[in-house]
Amino acid sequence: MILISYLILAHENPKQLSRLIKALRSDNCNFVVHIDARIAIDGFASYFENDAQVFFLQNREESQWGSFGLVDATLSGMKFIQKNSPETSRVVLLSGSDYPLKSVRHIERFLEANPKKIFIDYFTIPHSKWNNGGKSRFPNFEIIQENMKLYGGSQWWSFPYEVMEFVLSFLAFNPEFISYFKLVTIPDESFFQTLLFACEEPFIVDNLVNNSLRLIKWDYPFNHPRILTCKDEAIIKRSKHLFARKFKPGISDSILSFLDKNTVRSGAEDVSDSEIKSGATVVNQVVAFLTNKNDIRILGEYNRLKTQITGLSDITMLYHKGQDKPLDSELLNIAPYVFSDEIYEGLGYQTMRHAELDGSNHFPLIKFFRDFPEYDFYWYVEDDVRFLGGWDVFFSYFLNNGIDDDFLSSHIRDYEDEPDWYWWSSLKNEQSGIEKEYIRSFNPIFRISRSALAYIDQCHSEGWSGHFEVLLPTLLKSAGFSISEFGGEGKYVLPGCKNFFYTASQPDNYGGMLRGSMRYRPFITEGEMTEPLIYHPVKFSNPNN
Repeated sequence: MILISYLILAHENPKQLSRLIKALRSDNCNFVVHIDARIAIDGFASYFENDAQVFFLQNREESQWGSFGLVDATLSGMKFIQKNSPETSRVVLLSGSDYPLKSVRHIERFLEANPKKIFIDYFTIPHSKWNNGGKSRFPNFEIIQENMKLYGGSQWWSFPYEVMEFVLSFLAFNPEFISYFKLVTIPDESFFQTLLFACEEPFIVDNLVNNSLRLIKWDYPFNHPRILTCKDEAIIKRSKHLFARKFKPGISDSILSFLDKNTVRSGAEDVSDSEIKSGATVVNQVVAFLTNKNDIRILGEYNRLKTQITGLSDITMLYHKGQDKPLDSELLNIAPYVFSDEIYEGLGYQTMRHAELDGSNHFPLIKFFRDFPEYDFYWYVEDDVRFLGGWDVFFSYFLNNGIDDDFLSSHIRDYEDEPDWYWWSSLKNEQSGIEKEYIRSFNPIFRISRSALAYIDQCHSEGWSGHFEVLLPTLLKSAGFSISEFGGEGKYVLPGCKNFFYTASQPDNYGGMLRGSMRYRPFITEGEMTEPLIYHPVKFSNPNN
């Protein structure tokens, strides 16, 4: 039987804290609460008089945003749990503005099925998410980096009890770690990530899951999390995460009432045992199907894709609408995400060509991302891509194997592999003149992480332009994002994926791709599609003509 200790950091809204604890309460948990030392504790404690499951820390810290006090408050709670609740099996760090998105039973089943997993967001430093790559946060960055790799990420996490014990033991024997991080800017966003990797313990490193189990919605330009309201109901209903933030009394009352009625206290189980055990509830992703066609065959391919990935991913159609071209009833039923050539001006940065998407095919995906930034991963699939193995098999592969690379695509090659490829010279930034180590990819189908897509959006705003098959991989790899190939051949291919989802195309003297199941030309014929592979380009005649 699992026993969860929820460690909650709060500094305002006693009634909201009471509501959070009520939503999570069960016989299998207790609550350890730290109230900011600058705030009177009586208003909080009065809600929990004689409550045997709720403990308020007496050793309190001033925990203003960006201070080491937040780390101290967390460590104080961890020490309390170690001393007073050693039977704990799982520690979950929450803020007072968090709230569960799933029932207590769902949360407990998920954590019980993943007893060794360490759920925490992390990325290496330097990283494009942070100004100057985050290097300015760390005193003597270059010297420290030589001896200890630095990591960053979200403050929030969920640790098995044994990991919490190890963290406290590590700090007892390495007080200089704390001394250094007291000098770091916003240390709560790097302290635990760096420690977990620095220890190099297999039982820790092998069980890290790059996810905080939280839905956090960021509004462009992604400086602060959004206060969630009833306007976010659709996003919350789709989310596979266990928790979300931020909620605020008065502003979020309606959506909290919705959660109480339909999810948190409903007792409904919306996930199977197999999904719980596989951890498939962790990843939140969407598939964007790009087309400018309105015919029976293309609509059929979209609906087939949608049917096959139900439960694995959300899906949307990115529909490129021509001028004065109305949507017919079939398209209206699909409710596509519609864009037109005005997308260039709407995004606010330069494209390669103003008349068509060719070379800037990722623009509608960026526009969709700006409107729906809550997904962990964004898949892009063009309408002339087919997979005979069943799309559920394809998308399940990356979920079940925990593949979290920021960019997955096909035919990834360094400049020296294909120096005569036509589009190398398209990548440029006239504002900065910065040179990059060129890499290309073939992008009829690819996956990109939320943070990577935000970075590409930022790069365009800073003056970068170019064909998206050189722009995406080159800028992402140079910024430290991870990139991999999901089939074919070459050094970027994922382990076990050589010629797995598609057969490699050998380039001609100019970098063209003329053979293999995924290629530039010639078109794939129906007679060629005999193996359970991805095929491109599949160009059949329009049955409406």
